[in-house]
Amino acid sequence: MKSKFLPLMLVCLAAFASCKKKIDTSKNLVQGKYRTSLIDPTNWTLGPLSVSTDPALQVLPNAELQPLNVVLSGNKIFKCNNPEIFTGNGWLMQSSRTDATRGGNVYPLSGNAAAYMFHINQSGSVKYYHLMVSNPGTAPITLTSKGSYYNNSEKPLTGVGTGPSYFVAKDWLDNTLRQVQTAPVTINPSQVVEVFKVQANISNMIDARFELNTSANAYYYTVVTSTGDLSDAINATQGLPAAGTYLAESANAYGREAGVYQYSEVKAENDVYIPNQPAHIGYALNTTNKFAPTIENQTAVKLMNLTGSSSSSYGNYGHKYSVKFHLFNNNSSVKTVKFYFASNSVNAAQSNATWNGQVKLNGAAFDVYTQLNNPRKQLATWTIPTGTFDATLEFYVPGLITSNQQIIFETN
Repeated sequence: MKSKFLPLMLVCLAAFASCKKKIDTSKNLVQGKYRTSLIDPTNWTLGPLSVSTDPALQVLPNAELQPLNVVLSGNKIFKCNNPEIFTGNGWLMQSSRTDATRGGNVYPLSGNAAAYMFHINQSGSVKYYHLMVSNPGTAPITLTSKGSYYNNSEKPLTGVGTGPSYFVAKDWLDNTLRQVQTAPVTINPSQVVEVFKVQANISNMIDARFELNTSANAYYYTVVTSTGDLSDAINATQGLPAAGTYLAESANAYGREAGVYQYSEVKAENDVYIPNQPAHIGYALNTTNKFAPTIENQTAVKLMNLTGSSSSSYGNYGHKYSVKFHLFNNNSSVKTVKFYFASNSVNAAQSNATWNGQVKLNGAAFDVYTQLNNPRKQLATWTIPTGTFDATLEFYVPGLITSNQQIIFETN
């Protein structure tokens, strides 16, 4: 393999272009399992990464990003983020009926499902946020649930590794959830159960992610009340939608999510063959092709949504990622490989955060904080002898991040 690879690399070097090498696809069968990679994953660009301080040069352009060839999986996910800002009481998301104002349609959930919620209270007074589950059937059903939720008062957002969104995602990654209800709760016909309630102080952000299981069809609701009383929350499920800032999807905007989306997990597994000279390669991560048609779309489509809300899970907030790379060093010498996590969004004049979340790389935890003017973070340097080295990246996508990231490998 090495003798075939060298001429290709030299041709590419002469042309100052990316080099792509065909591999024997029969080698994708390893230990009785096929890789999820569907195309040749080896497309290295010769030369090292830029060391420029210009953020636009620290990341790879979309045209150079390889697809992860993701497999969308996991349970359906109930998403509530439209309105992101609420200014009054009422319900925010439900799939029990078609509303005269917000539309939607009847879409019960049964069995396992996830739920993700993010909001900001701009009502000018203290509010309470509730997640409710109702039984529309004629026989009792049972409910179990687990998850985490926080507000700004509990988890102030002050920078790297802080804020409600950071801690919700971290709790899930570490399996240290704030609330676990393993004993089944019975919900009688036409009755409602509160899964969790969190106080939303003035101008507070609230972030929550739960996984639920119902033994039969159920409806989920998110509501805002002034009292926090269960009776008021139940009444709110049947009342008017809450006032707030509703952002619709359009040709020029992602909008915000309010609906049920098909999948809540993203998995990928790829073989990467390390070249015998300095080069780098990038992979699309948490990307959507809404505004970049050539990049891999890794979002889940809506199964139902409220009028104007996002048709896909742009940003994948609350979704779980598990990405594996099998790095093959078929060279005769040891290779050094660096691993980077980066955001595609750049602006040298602004320092807004584009990612603030914990990831695990081969089990080691890293707090990743990227900014518009500082988009790339090196997480690891590996010395890889001849043979195979595996790298696994895992995380839950936190709220308050900018969609579209990338993974970069660099070798000497």
